[in-house]
Order: sequence, then structure tokens, then C-alpha cells
Amino acid sequence: MIGLAAGACSSTQDASTDTTASATKSQSGEITEYTVPAGSDVPQTGGSLVYGLEAETDGYSPIANRMAPAGQIVANTLFDPLAAWGADGKVYPYLAESFESSELFTEWKITLRPDVRFHDGTPADGAAVQKFLLALRDAPLTGAAAAPIEDVTLVEGEPLAAVVHLDQPWVVFPAVLTNQGGMLMAPSQLDAGPAGSRQPVGTGPFRFVDWVPDAKLNVVRNDDYWQDGLPYLDEIEFQPITDLQSRVNALETGSIDVLHMAQQQLRPKLTQLAEEGKIQLWFGTGEEDEALILLNNSTEPFNDVRLRKALAQATEHNEYFEATSTPPSRKADSFLSSDSPWYAADNGWPTYDLDAAKQLVDEWKADHGGETPTFVFRTTPAPEQQSVGQLLERQWEAAGFDVTLETMEQTQHIATGLSGNYQANLWRQFSSPDPDGEFHWWISTAIAGEGSTGLNFARLDDRQVDEALRTGRTNLDPVERKKAYADLQRRMSEIVPWVYLSHLQWMLAADLDVRDLTNTTLPDGTPAMPMVAGVHRMTQTWLES
Repeated sequence: MIGLAAGACSSTQDASTDTTASATKSQSGEITEYTVPAGSDVPQTGGSLVYGLEAETDGYSPIANRMAPAGQIVANTLFDPLAAWGADGKVYPYLAESFESSELFTEWKITLRPDVRFHDGTPADGAAVQKFLLALRDAPLTGAAAAPIEDVTLVEGEPLAAVVHLDQPWVVFPAVLTNQGGMLMAPSQLDAGPAGSRQPVGTGPFRFVDWVPDAKLNVVRNDDYWQDGLPYLDEIEFQPITDLQSRVNALETGSIDVLHMAQQQLRPKLTQLAEEGKIQLWFGTGEEDEALILLNNSTEPFNDVRLRKALAQATEHNEYFEATSTPPSRKADSFLSSDSPWYAADNGWPTYDLDAAKQLVDEWKADHGGETPTFVFRTTPAPEQQSVGQLLERQWEAAGFDVTLETMEQTQHIATGLSGNYQANLWRQFSSPDPDGEFHWWISTAIAGEGSTGLNFARLDDRQVDEALRTGRTNLDPVERKKAYADLQRRMSEIVPWVYLSHLQWMLAADLDVRDLTNTTLPDGTPAMPMVAGVHRMTQTWLES
């Protein structure tokens, strides 16, 4: 399996005598978690867990619904991904037992594990993979991500196998199967059409029970799960709590057992609680989303590169860091973190320069009869997001923009990106450990027509970007792949399709009795990547009584 070394760090324990939880540090000295050691090496079976999610999701069909991290966390209890990331940054089989490629990577044979059944009792086999991947390719939402799939055929005499035929070499194809694109759903859910979004049927460690949108979703233990002895929990209740302060309060008071968050404003509060030994806390490591301003490159005013660059130069990061409690070390100038093996330090991203921004705005105004560049900037209703919106609005208006700030509930906010019905959105995205995972977000063929669904949210249409993406996907030489992605970073700095704010750091917080909340091992015992952009599995999570 082709993969990347993501630079997994060894860690040392820094236990404090006056706290219950001890801090784990990376080799660089950065604290990665505050956790309580298990009293027993043997996990305990049973118990219920209540999870406070940052947002609701519009449904649980991997081919039809827009799953942000909150939705993917729920989905990972119901479905198993065909592949998953290891702690070493490589892709490994998960629900699949193996992946085999042809010499030129234009064919991939996927073989599932034996004796796996969906929650409705039907077998998870090659025919189910065939049906799912063809549906993934043909669906309006996911079609761009699976566009290279020409066909999926079965293998005579091997009922657990299916062969994916591609129209081009795809050297890291299994990576696309590590998240929503690889969550194998039952043929019965596919056959149910739109109704299937409300009745998910997977092979996952938990079975769907019921769902009251914006209130709670319940899952119970799958007693027939294919990983012997798992899961440990009896049930999980997911509650969307969109207000960050309310979510933290719910954890403090015991109304919920676990929360996740990406906003940094209450990071100091959670850190204090962890240092006092009142909660456990995990920080995301490795490649994570970027907080950014998503710009619609196809419509006014940001179809003019001068205004996109001016917006970047008018964004003063130090104020943003102070207002959001974001560590300045997480400043972003690329879709890759500086410790990524693909990062290009000489990428040339525009830096803060208010005078230069004003000059570009004035040039644009001179070409438009003195008109002031005007746009609507949208955030979600969370108070923390509105605060960021107000800060950026003030910075940009100082450069000569006229900004109208609007808020929109998260599922609708995401929908505006898909449909292109926006000018500038506060956004987070781009977290793949391998840059090929961003292909469908940026390739020009993923731009949808007006009002239609498309994965190229920024409506980024650039020949050099397309060329770099295709080289990175199809070239068998790792050196050439790395060069292509360095060229891609430099080209993006020239055309500024969005404005970077920071590399996010997802956090999980939990009661002191929760164990193994992050991904621990893969089915073969290989250490798993603990979180991927805030998404984790609870297959091995347990409660210590």
C-alpha cells in the first residue's frame, strides 16, 4: 500500500501530583492530551455514553448527505470505512481485508473480510462494493470525487472481491475510501433512495435506533459485529449542541460525557479543567483543516484576483489569534501544515500589508467607475463565529471593502458552498494527509453549473492548478508528486482562491471514566491515526466503573 510518513511522534508522560489526569507531550514539547490511565488492562463491556456534537447533519447516506466532522463521527458508529489511516500516515485496509493494484495503478482489487454482514443481515461482499462505488460515482454530491471510476466488476469464484477500473493511474486510490467515500452502506439503504438518509444501514459497531433532528440520535451495540468482542459500549446518544459555551457547560455539569470542538475560544477553559484533573482532553495532531475565508472565484467581486489578494493582505492575523485564543504557531500560509512532508516553505503566500491592499482596491475601483467592492460575508450563528466575522469585517472595511455580515445554520451554510450561492464564507476544510485527497475540491471539472451541486466550492478554474493535481494523482514517481504539490502551493499563492486564517486544532474532552476515545488500533493491530480532522471512531471506547 502506497502511503506517506506523516511523522508520528513518540511521547513522554509528564504526570502532575496534584491532578488526576496526566499530560502527554510530543517530542517538540507540545501537550497532545490530558488523560487518565486505565485502572485495568482489560476493557469493561457495557454502559451508555452521551456525546455533545457541534452541529446537526442533514442525513446519513454517504453518497447523498453533506457530512461535516460531526456527521462523520456519528457515521463511524453506523458504517465501517473500507480503508483507514495508520498512525504512520499510511493507508491500511479496514473493512476491506486487502487492496491490490495493477502495475500502472489503473485497476484496484478490493477484497472484503469474510463473514461480515450489514445490520439487515445481508452479506457485505463484492457485489455490495460494486453497487456502492458505482452509486458513489453517479451521485450528484460525490460524483466528482469518484469520477475516475470507469467500472467496478466482480471476480468469478471470489464473492468477496470487486475490481475498480479507472480511466487514469491513481496511485493513492484507497485514501479516498478512508472517509465518507468509503463508508460502505447496505444495498437496501441504497435502494431506499432519499428515505435511506433517515434509516442508515451499515456494517458498523452500532445499529441505528432513532433520530429526532436537532435533539438526539441513538445507536445501540451491534452484537453481531465482525470485530470479535467489540464494541464495548451498549449505546451512544448524540446531541447537537451548537453553542460552544453550552456544550462545555454540559460536560462540566455531567449532562454529556464527551464533546468535540474546533473553535479555540474556550481552549483555555478546557485546558484549565484538564490541568485541575476534572476532565480529560485530547488535541488533534498531524494534518488538520484550515480555518479560511472561502471565496467564490466565479462571481463578483472575487472573480478579480486583485480583490482576492487585497482581502488576504487586509487580514491581520495577530488580532484574529488574540480574539480566538488560537496559538500564533498555527498561522496558515498553505493547505498543508509546515511539518507535512509535502509543505513548500517558499510558497509565497501574501502577508498582511494594509497599504498594498488599499492600493489594489483603489485600482479595482478606478476600473469600475469609483464603485466600492461590496460583498456578503457569511458565518454560522455560533457566537464565536459571529465574533470572528465582526473582527474580519472591520479589518476588510479598513482596506476599502463594503462588507455585510450574515449568519446561516451550518447545514445550509455548507449547502451554499455546494451550490455556489455565496460570495465569501467563513469556512474550514483541506485536511487530507496526502494532497491527492483535495483533488475533487479544486479540479475544474468539479465545478457545477449555477445552482447545481459541485465539490469545487471555490469555483476554482485554473489550468496550472489542474495540471499539478493531475500530475500528483497519476505520476508514479514520489519525487515528481512532491514537485507537483510544491508547484500547486506556489500557484495558489499567485491566484489566492481563498484566504487562510489558521491551521485548526480539533479537541475532544471527556469525563474521567472514558477510555480509548480516539482511534486506537486498526483491525490488524496497527496503531491508528488518533483523529483525522477531528473525526474519530468509538469502536474501542469503554467506560471504567
